[in-house]
Amino acid sequence: MKRIILVRHAESIKNINDQHGGLGLELTPKGVLDTKQFSFNIEYKIDEILIVARKQCEQTAQIVSGLLSLDFNQSEFLSPFNLGVLDGLSKEEAKLKYPEVADRLEQWRRGVLDISELNIPKSSCPLDFYECLSTGLKNKMSITNTIMIIGTRSVLVGLWNVLHNYRPRHGGKYREVPWGNMGYAIFETIDSEDDYYLSIDRRS
Repeated sequence: MKRIILVRHAESIKNINDQHGGLGLELTPKGVLDTKQFSFNIEYKIDEILIVARKQCEQTAQIVSGLLSLDFNQSEFLSPFNLGVLDGLSKEEAKLKYPEVADRLEQWRRGVLDISELNIPKSSCPLDFYECLSTGLKNKMSITNTIMIIGTRSVLVGLWNVLHNYRPRHGGKYREVPWGNMGYAIFETIDSEDDYYLSIDRRS
């Protein structure tokens, strides 16, 4: 059996600031406590912890890996979706500087807009982002059995869609999914090593 545990980083200052993307910020005291509580309740043997290269993910992983006596590693295929002109802005700043673009992003997050209609200037290409995640995950799971990925929302949403085979094209079902801090989802295989199903969903 193969198992993939997707975990969103704990609450960070970035979340308090309601900030889009960016390079990341430290965890809040609540985030630190929530991470410790999460770590105490892990029931699975984990082979490896992979993280997105952002401060809040690294700090979350430091706590988890320390309590589980595991190392963690950054992985190049886990690169966040760059939000272009909106990247690093708070939601309020985005509405002031780029109102139409900010509105499209919110419409997509509410499920009103298709990913093919998002069109954020200077942002990542959704198809390239998807293919990088899909290929990287497949290669990683060919050499291991159980991994935990501690990531940002964009990476976890991307992996959620990869594992459901939802593609970022018109009518491809690729969509935003809610994902709270320290929320997690577990995907497992039964017969085929490439066919995953959602076994546990605790994203909120």
